[in-house]
Amino acid sequence: MTAYRKARLATIIFAISNDVALACPSPSFWYGGRPIASGEYDQLAFPVTYMAVIQSAELAGQYMSFGPNMAQASAVANNILDARESRICDSIPRPKDAWPG
Repeated sequence: MTAYRKARLATIIFAISNDVALACPSPSFWYGGRPIASGEYDQLAFPVTYMAVIQSAELAGQYMSFGPNMAQASAVANNILDARESRICDSIPRPKDAWPG
């Protein structure tokens, strides 16, 4: 696959991801306009509700996307701790007549 095709594919995927991120909140604006027009919400209640629902959902999605990275970080931390323990055990002087190994 040529570099141009790879770049074009990456650009298309990036564009779709941005479009989805913008298209998901748009129905909430359409629906939010209906209660404002009917007087059920005032002009302050809708933005507060919108921010609470949409922003919390986006933040939850971002937090969930870090889950695999957190699992990898935990595994790496365990490897580092294991390496330090083995290094400490290696640095303890052994008696000369101890069994090698």
